[in-house]
Parts: sequence; C-alpha cells; structure tokens
Amino acid sequence: MELFYTANSPYARKVRVFLREAGLAPRVTETLAVTRTEESPLLAHGPTGRVPALLLSDGALILEAALICRFLEEEYGPTGVSLAAPEVRRGDLVLEGMATTLMDSLSIRAREFLYRRPDERSARALAYETARGTRCYAALAATLTVPPAADAPLSLGQITAAAALATADQALLAEPWRTAQPGLATWYDQVATRPSLADTLYPGWPTPSPAQSPAQSKDSAPA
Repeated sequence: MELFYTANSPYARKVRVFLREAGLAPRVTETLAVTRTEESPLLAHGPTGRVPALLLSDGALILEAALICRFLEEEYGPTGVSLAAPEVRRGDLVLEGMATTLMDSLSIRAREFLYRRPDERSARALAYETARGTRCYAALAATLTVPPAADAPLSLGQITAAAALATADQALLAEPWRTAQPGLATWYDQVATRPSLADTLYPGWPTPSPAQSPAQSKDSAPA
C-alpha cells in the first residue's frame, strides 16, 4: 500500500501519525505528492487529486483521513488506537469530530491567505472561521486535561487534536490559542514530543506579506 501526502496537510499528517502510533508504518510506503496542478501524479489514480490518499494493491484509492485510518485497522486488526470500551469510544468520536472541525477551520483560513490577494479575501468568512476556531479551542481545552500515557498509543481523537493544534501553531495563521488556552497548550506540548509527531513535523507554510500575491507553491496549502 502507498500513502500519498503533502508535507503541510494536517489531514495527511493525521494518517502518518496514526501509522506510527498503530505500529503500521512499515506496512505502508509514504510518498510525498504534488497537488493542485493538472500534472499531479495523483490524477493517474483518481479524479480528485487530494491527499491523504491510500493506494491499494488492486489500484483502488481510499480518500479521507478518518476512512483511511479505519480501513487500516480493519485490514490489520485492532491496533490499540481505537478505544475498546463503548462509552470511552463515544467520547473519542466526539473529540475526533471536534478536532476535525478545527482542522477544517484552520485550513479554510490558510487557503484564504495562501491563494487570495488581500483584496480578494473574504473578511466575513475569516471572521466566522476565527470565531468557530475559538469555540473549538475552548471545547478541546475542556476535554484534553490530562496528557496521555507515554507507553500507550494515542487515540484517533487525540491524534486529530494534535495535528490540528500543530497547524494552529504555524506563523501564517498567527493564532493566539496558546495564550487563551494555556492548559491545552501544555497538553499539546507534551504530546508533540512523541516520536510519531516528531517524525512528521510540518515544514511550515510561507508567510505572505500584506501585498503579496497568492503563494506560488502548488502543494503548500492543506489538501
């Protein structure tokens, strides 16, 4: 199996962290892809050109981070990442959905800055997503109060939260979440030292100046 990813995609990073937490990294080849161009090799395997994308041996292409993670767990059996107890599992699904919403909000704002000139950006959309992000930070802070044990794999909800918060730390977005939610920052800083996170660091988006045109790099935005 082959996983296509871009270096700054939080969705792809979720899968890459999952592979390491679940002990499945040796079973999947990870390939850095170029997206947002008609020359992308991804288009040879499907019409979307999106990452993350998991290419199977029969040519089938699975999209969406959550679906890829769940497929791999079904393919290789329980990994410890998906929690067994139903009541705990429900809570982790809530966490995963909340963290995915934050990831979506951050990605929308990043695309505005990377691909639109200042006079093209939607102030209304940016304000709405900023407010939504603020609510998500508060909800995550209320949930993630205890750092996970170092000798246990992260859950999918925790993996998603860590990938989202790493995105929020990028200079392009200048999110003040650490000041507003210091407890959440402490949780993330401890989780970020895990090998699965350290091995999949974002290189970082460029930070356009106020007058700069949209970014030229085709694979710099979250896919």
